[in-house]
Amino acid sequence: MKKVVILMLLSFLAIQTGFGQTLFSIKAGANLATTTINKDYIIPANTKTEPKLGYILGLITQRNLNEKFYVRPELFLSVKGYKLNDAPRTTGSFYYVNLPVLFGYNLSPKVSFYLGPQVGVLGPVYFNDKNSKRSRNVKKANGYNTFDAGAGAGINYKLSAKASVDFRYNQGFTNVLFLNYIDHTGRQIEADVIKNNRTLDVSFNYFLWAGR
Repeated sequence: MKKVVILMLLSFLAIQTGFGQTLFSIKAGANLATTTINKDYIIPANTKTEPKLGYILGLITQRNLNEKFYVRPELFLSVKGYKLNDAPRTTGSFYYVNLPVLFGYNLSPKVSFYLGPQVGVLGPVYFNDKNSKRSRNVKKANGYNTFDAGAGAGINYKLSAKASVDFRYNQGFTNVLFLNYIDHTGRQIEADVIKNNRTLDVSFNYFLWAGR
């Protein structure tokens, strides 16, 4: 995990080369996260998933290609997952380090639209409910997918010369949890249990400095 995160950091820094001036910012905010869960693995059967509240914290760099277009790599931590509407209100929290590369277009001096691919690396996985403390990290005990490939699209609104706010939707394309096991009858079972992270993000961004 540590080696992968270091590699992502180096990739984040390497993307900065080859264009003009780089703008450095920090970002912090919240997301509403959910997933699709295989109904065969939810007890009781009528239980449904609901969005859960998570947080976002990270770095932004932006290189303007010209007056209209820009490239915006980011490196940030986000907490994804889901909540069940069962009696104990079970919540799953997935901690990801994400590296999106976004391509933006300035619609006006204050508003821009962007989209692009995103790669995430899964860290700890925790569960809890209203009656219990947070569980131990269960990532290694199950078949969780370390990598999460997806894409995001959103709108940035400039509040001032230093501050802006983002509204973004992220869609994951890879399964989160895949099980491969032998059941009580001796059959080999392969099942996608948790599919496709999805988040709605709102973040506040603050410009720090410009570099080359």
